[in-house]
Amino acid sequence: MLCARSDSMENNENTRVLVTHGLSFLSKADLVLVMEEGHVSEMGSYHELMERKEAFAKFIHTFNGNQRREGSTARDKSRKSVSRLSMTDFSIDLSQEQLISASVKLIEAEDEDLDAEDAGKLMEVDKAHTGRVKLQMYREYFRTVGLSVIMTIIFLCAFQQAASLAYSYWLSLWADEPLVNGTQSNHELKLSVFAALGLTQGLAMFGTTLAIALGGIVASRHLHTELLHSVLHSPMSFFEVTPSGNLLNRFSKEIDAIDCMIPDGLKMMLGYLFKLLEVCIILLLATPFTGMVLLPLTFVYIFIQSFYVASSCQLRRLEAVSRSPIYSHFNETVQGASIIRAFGEQPRFILQADHRIDNNQKAYFPRFVATRWLAVNLEFLGNLLVLAAAILSVQGRDKLSPGIVGLAMSHSLQVTGILSWIVRSWTDVENNIVSVERVKEYDRTLKEAAWTLQDSFLPAAWPTTGNIEFEEYGLQYRKGLDWALNNISINIQDREKTKS
Repeated sequence: MLCARSDSMENNENTRVLVTHGLSFLSKADLVLVMEEGHVSEMGSYHELMERKEAFAKFIHTFNGNQRREGSTARDKSRKSVSRLSMTDFSIDLSQEQLISASVKLIEAEDEDLDAEDAGKLMEVDKAHTGRVKLQMYREYFRTVGLSVIMTIIFLCAFQQAASLAYSYWLSLWADEPLVNGTQSNHELKLSVFAALGLTQGLAMFGTTLAIALGGIVASRHLHTELLHSVLHSPMSFFEVTPSGNLLNRFSKEIDAIDCMIPDGLKMMLGYLFKLLEVCIILLLATPFTGMVLLPLTFVYIFIQSFYVASSCQLRRLEAVSRSPIYSHFNETVQGASIIRAFGEQPRFILQADHRIDNNQKAYFPRFVATRWLAVNLEFLGNLLVLAAAILSVQGRDKLSPGIVGLAMSHSLQVTGILSWIVRSWTDVENNIVSVERVKEYDRTLKEAAWTLQDSFLPAAWPTTGNIEFEEYGLQYRKGLDWALNNISINIQDREKTKS
């Protein structure tokens, strides 16, 4: 298109001629010439061309309609007349081929179905799943860890807690032993057993930590390798529609969660689960009627835990999805920093970055509020259990030994913290399993053909000649778009030279 504008400057007429494909400049020109196949097809001012309602006006109207269908804010304005449309809707530059032929093709595209529209979209927004994380994600993670490592971890955790129980019980027996002449006998034996149990517990704890760390490293390496394999085998259309922030988010934050957060959460959860089992055994040994209180409290605890985990997991998903636009915007800002400074648009980009961070914090802050709600409810449950253990211990004071009662009360006081940490660690595990879910999303994307074919080996002397032949060759940027190259047939013989 040719645009001309005349300005009066010191009584001299100056004409500016602009050759452009940018639609945003048309309304500012005094004269617009539309070129088609090397000839002037239409000529006049922008408003005159729009009033004629010929090919130029239909092309502008169709292009604006396609922009609205892609979800722009102009959707509600689509029924207004063309003369009232804002020119900011036409700020996208088009190639010469589109300006020549799109006036007919885009009119036909108005009646295409939704699938065709989706195929032409530029970017796909990062999506958040809803509901609890599927068990399939846990199976995927534990599959990468390996059954042998999992069984080793469980055995070491159980062995560590058994040593801890024996450690505490041996101490209570030592405290119950009566004094003879103001002292107790066999100090060396008791100290030796006490030290051996403590050393055994420490070694089991070290083995558990080491096994969980190794299992986490193995799982993280497998998942990272699978993610990298999926991304590298994706077609070019995948990178055209996927923002760079989505990839950065998965290769940085999500892999970091799989590296560090999930193994730590599993370690804490297993440790506190076995600790809770130890407390329940001690309470039932000391005061068997405590089981009547433990059963209803367990159901209340399960309800609170399920409600909190579901809410926290969804907040984690929303926080993860709202983080990708931050990375994308930062990447785009750094790449275009010189242009942003040239146009003096720093305040606008700073405002956009602040807006994206605020959206991320809207999902990040409620997670802490939910944690405080959980702490209040678990404190209430723990105090009820301590009250029940104390009342039952007082009622059975004639039958219970002081050492057992002291052991039961000291462990019951830990129930509040244990319950709180079990829920928090389990929630951390489920929240961070979302990272596995997001990493495995790219397993379901379309992949290129295999890089190497089995049972298809080339001769050692290949290639023997330099012939290159194309028969009806075609290329398109992605499925659903027009062919960029179509029906290309060429045969380049050995030692021939070509140039473009």
